[in-house]
Amino acid sequence: MSEPWLREKEGAWIPSPQVQGVYIITVNELLHPNMKRWNKEKIESLFPMHIANSILDVPLHDMFEEDKLVWFDDLHGQYSVKSGYNLMLNCTGAVEGLTSHSDWKTLWKIQAPPKAKHLLWRICKGCLPTRIRLQERRVPCLLSCSLCDLSNEDDWHILFECNDSVQARQTAGLDHVIAPRLQQDLNKTSLGWCLRDHLGNFVMAGTGWREGNYSIVEGEALALFEALKVMEQKGLSHVLVETDSKSVVNAIQHLRDGHSQFSVLIRSIKNVLLLHPNFKVSFIKRQANMVAHTLARAATSWSSRCIFETLPSCIASILSNEMS
Repeated sequence: MSEPWLREKEGAWIPSPQVQGVYIITVNELLHPNMKRWNKEKIESLFPMHIANSILDVPLHDMFEEDKLVWFDDLHGQYSVKSGYNLMLNCTGAVEGLTSHSDWKTLWKIQAPPKAKHLLWRICKGCLPTRIRLQERRVPCLLSCSLCDLSNEDDWHILFECNDSVQARQTAGLDHVIAPRLQQDLNKTSLGWCLRDHLGNFVMAGTGWREGNYSIVEGEALALFEALKVMEQKGLSHVLVETDSKSVVNAIQHLRDGHSQFSVLIRSIKNVLLLHPNFKVSFIKRQANMVAHTLARAATSWSSRCIFETLPSCIASILSNEMS
């Protein structure tokens, strides 16, 4: 580790630690023995916290391939003039003003009551009258949330953490859109899948999570690959896998050559499908895939890989409603 080996988001090299004797260690020694998982305690003891977090953000996959140059701004890791042009606009800030103006126009055109659009605007502008913000304006009030009284009331808590907010977005059918993005803020990517028979009855389910921030489409591909591997290990011969990721289904059907991690996952999925011609993958709408999303949300509360042969309580009501 005496040479640069990891870049930060801004492109600068992350320095190696200066502790005596550390220069002779390798990246492999930052992993748990015989496991594809970062040794969090060791990394945090060797590196400053901001560098340790950058290392822990790097996803670790089960598949091994030779190192390749990957164009980060393309889903398949391949450079194109269009992606290069878009990157140039982003780097120079030329697109920022246009995007911001366009975003506001889009917000005001939403088919919703004026008070809902005004609330969205206040959220985006950071001017909700939360108790934290009121105290900053010297308004005398308690800091604890007025709904749950379990945490201080700031924007993040009132919109995403408070149980009342969680129940509200679940009732509105928005949880499957918001939850995957919230998982990225936990430095973990979670996944879930459920196996049912031809009548729709529960057979088994699986959950898992990985350290690091995978993209949403990578997380969908990873969940599909994990489910296919379990089906293969169980010796099943006829399996129809349904996913609500159109990008994953399209990539399987029309695979482009690519070097990105997403392309590696898609190639692994294709290899399993080639070995099992009666394994099929199809697209369904998100509303029909709530069981998998519910399992994925619960995954971070359990160990990094779980297989359930009895019905998990978190999806019992959903399955019951679907079967009724």
